[in-house]
Amino acid sequence: MLQARRDLRPERVAAARALARESRVEDLRAAVAELRADPQLTSEEDLELGIALAVCLTNAEDLPGARMELERVRPLLPRVSALSAASFHTSVGISADGDGDEAVASIVLALASVESVSEASRELALVLRNCGMRLAMEQLFPLAVETTQRAVAVAAAAGLSPGGWQQAVGYAMLCWAMRLEHLGQDEEARARWLDAEVQLTLALTDPEIGVLPGAMVRANRALVLARLGDAAGARQLAQRRPAQVRGAEDGGVGRSGAAPVVMPGSLFGFGVTSRMAEGACGVAGRVCAVCAGGLVWASLTLVLFKP
Repeated sequence: MLQARRDLRPERVAAARALARESRVEDLRAAVAELRADPQLTSEEDLELGIALAVCLTNAEDLPGARMELERVRPLLPRVSALSAASFHTSVGISADGDGDEAVASIVLALASVESVSEASRELALVLRNCGMRLAMEQLFPLAVETTQRAVAVAAAAGLSPGGWQQAVGYAMLCWAMRLEHLGQDEEARARWLDAEVQLTLALTDPEIGVLPGAMVRANRALVLARLGDAAGARQLAQRRPAQVRGAEDGGVGRSGAAPVVMPGSLFGFGVTSRMAEGACGVAGRVCAVCAGGLVWASLTLVLFKP
């Protein structure tokens, strides 16, 4: 946990966000309550704390609690920036589990909110990336691809490493291909699989992609290779240990241990396990895949572990 002087409110807000990243719900609740007792707390900071708590509660599968917190901070929207409002609407869209109409409506509000934002930043790229991935889950594929591509462009303009943003485009393409395949449109599906392969291959050339994002990209790419008929290549990629991955493929990280095979949760609804390459494993848990203002949501990606 980050340590911060009590008289430095921005640092205390940052410490609360660190608790959210660690999924320490009760500690986060206490930190948020203490910060909200500070009369100098700004509307932006209060909204930021509400989003952090909502992310933490959603990842703990307390969706009613998450929605309650988001509704608590909703009245702050007229007093915050367009980008903060977009982060809020994105959070509502991601936490709208099982309610596709509400999710889409909230994502549309988020995209409308950032239309007036002209300065490239990590926060803007995150909003676009998260919105695009949620749109892919709701099967609005052309808009999902367009939105994730906008995230890539914003990230590049902000000087950010490209891998994680390109992965989002590959994810949207992958979901699109899966849906087309299940509709029997094999030729168009193959074109989308090839598009996904291009994006995911590009993502893996990023030397700063890190262990978890890199594992997610490799697992997504393994699925693409399997669908394109390269089952052996898919198996090899999915089973690769971090210690075996060098340089550009994993940012130079070489920790040993079982490599996580990361599969978008939405794909299980498309029957992804029905034609997986030999050696696929059962669901072992969830892991964060989508960022929300620097925090991470666990609901969009399932993780499979291979011993």
